[in-house]
Amino acid sequence: MTNQTKKIAIIAGAIGALALIGGGIFYFANAESEKTAAKTTQAPVAKIEESTEDYNDDTNVELAEEADVTHTNTPAEKKQVQRQIQKILVAHNNVPNNANRNTRPTPTAPSGSEGTHDSTQTGNGTKPAPTAPAGQVKPGEQPQPTPQPAKPTEKPPAVKPVPLPAPLPDKSTQPTTKPTEKPAQPQPQPNKPPTQPQPNKPPTQPPAEKPTNPTEPGEVKEQGLQVTAWYPFWGGKAAQTAVAQQPIKKIDLFYYELKEDGTVGLMQYAKPVSQEVLTAARQKGVQINATITNAGGWSNFNEGANRLHEQISTPAARSKLTDTLVQFAITNKFDGLDINFEVIYGKDRDNFSLFMEELSAKLHKHNKKLSICAYVKFSEPGNWDGNLAQDWKRLGQAVDEFKVMAYNYSMASPGPGAPVNWLDQIIQFGKKQMPAKKLFIGLPSYSYEWNLNTGQRYTVTYATAQNLIKKYNVTQIKRDENGEPYFTYNNDKGEPFKTYFQDATSWKKKIEMIKTKHADIGGISNWYLGAEDPATWHVVKSELK
Repeated sequence: MTNQTKKIAIIAGAIGALALIGGGIFYFANAESEKTAAKTTQAPVAKIEESTEDYNDDTNVELAEEADVTHTNTPAEKKQVQRQIQKILVAHNNVPNNANRNTRPTPTAPSGSEGTHDSTQTGNGTKPAPTAPAGQVKPGEQPQPTPQPAKPTEKPPAVKPVPLPAPLPDKSTQPTTKPTEKPAQPQPQPNKPPTQPQPNKPPTQPPAEKPTNPTEPGEVKEQGLQVTAWYPFWGGKAAQTAVAQQPIKKIDLFYYELKEDGTVGLMQYAKPVSQEVLTAARQKGVQINATITNAGGWSNFNEGANRLHEQISTPAARSKLTDTLVQFAITNKFDGLDINFEVIYGKDRDNFSLFMEELSAKLHKHNKKLSICAYVKFSEPGNWDGNLAQDWKRLGQAVDEFKVMAYNYSMASPGPGAPVNWLDQIIQFGKKQMPAKKLFIGLPSYSYEWNLNTGQRYTVTYATAQNLIKKYNVTQIKRDENGEPYFTYNNDKGEPFKTYFQDATSWKKKIEMIKTKHADIGGISNWYLGAEDPATWHVVKSELK
């Protein structure tokens, strides 16, 4: 080896050694940096987990009609839409396991004001203190809805599968030959929302509009139990028919979300609400509100909660957002707004109350109303981020309607969606926080089924349940003490499932309790139109007449 070659080899070796040393320094520096970042950006302890449940082709019917959603030109696109709707439904009101249960046992009838609120405070929220969850249901066991034992009642006999009734004729529309075609429309009314709303312009202070309901915003009108409903963008003909024919006083259009830039736009795959629906509602005197969600962050708690924190944590940010929302309501001629911010930090409790108070004042100047979708709780301040952020007393004073999402009692394992005694406790607590007439109880028209092998949970509407009964020749359907029906079956792969669903009988038991013990509240809110047993409306009419 020549001297020249030796020099080159020595230089190359030195360069390699330096590269190894440099790489090691970078690796350890980067590792230390990540450790420091982890300490300073601690994730909330109580959070909404990202949903792993997917659309189940074997066990679910389609949740949306072609005419109601965008991007359904191919089978793959149609399936993607169904998957997205399934994820929305599973993520909606997706509280930590058992966080929405009153887990403190009481020797006497629960007062509704007592619940589990002992907790360990953390930087971003509150971690519920470990307790033995009451009413936890294991596969194969009978559900026990609350710590409070129910009064002895005669157990209803097992019910037989009920054929899915044909939809009622929709007299407000002309028949069409293709689901994507729209019938000829009358002369457009001034209520039609624009396809591309322009929410960013500051309000131009137009003359106050005359509200659909002569009741002034903030005023509580004595008129008995009322029925409102969320109208989802995938509701289809069943939802449209219900608006035209059933005793609904107000619909909340579940179509809109707060975007990253602070504007309001349509949710993914949602088409603008049809003029047909708006016209039918207006002709009946049905109020039309827009539900504004922060659904873009529902699958990632930190991302969604951080974004909302930035939008409500300063006076300037709140002013910008409230102006945007008010202008959106004015531009689209809605009667009001329904706020459904489900991803929120507990530390933003005061910020959120201030935001809602400021929004309420601005909407009321234009004769528009405000409602809120609230998580379940039995005491203040709450036991996880979502309900910690909602001060029921302050919010109850600010809004015109306070709607509690009183469903999803059973999530981790099979059980009822909204036990009667549980609803009673929620209402008792709510009436102590606000005028009773402002309080509305959200009742589910859907439920869930669980794969007993994997624990995965899937949304089940009344139509889904009837299809499963027929497909798998289910011959035995039982009811729990809340009147909620359930059954078991094995799918085509031999996997065992336990399925709960809601029907007219389960709704009747809930409404009877509300009418008997809490006739002074505002009413009930149906989540969601199109999922219900059609016979439910006969119960509503007879019980609330």
